[in-house]
Amino acid sequence: MTNYIVNAVTDLFVLIEDTGTGKSVTNDVVRIVRDLVRTLPGGLEKRRLYYRDSMNRFDEIVHSSGEFKSFAPCTESQQSFFNGIEFGTKSVKDQLRE
Repeated sequence: MTNYIVNAVTDLFVLIEDTGTGKSVTNDVVRIVRDLVRTLPGGLEKRRLYYRDSMNRFDEIVHSSGEFKSFAPCTESQQSFFNGIEFGTKSVKDQLRE
């Protein structure tokens, strides 16, 4: 199973981080998208989904109606923006319990 952390949830986007343990986000993306649709308040809806990989790069997980479609690279300005977000250490399930 993939280990990932939800680092930011806004009306516009969700940012997750691959913890580097278990399956990678890229190898388990279909399950992760479904899990986020099910567990996030309001699901993914029209939010864009981004992730930080184990190499500290950010990419978009493109989805439609909660179904994975493809990956897309983030621009350099997006990389800078996401690098400015403080990253946590709690799992998605721990964050949702709070």
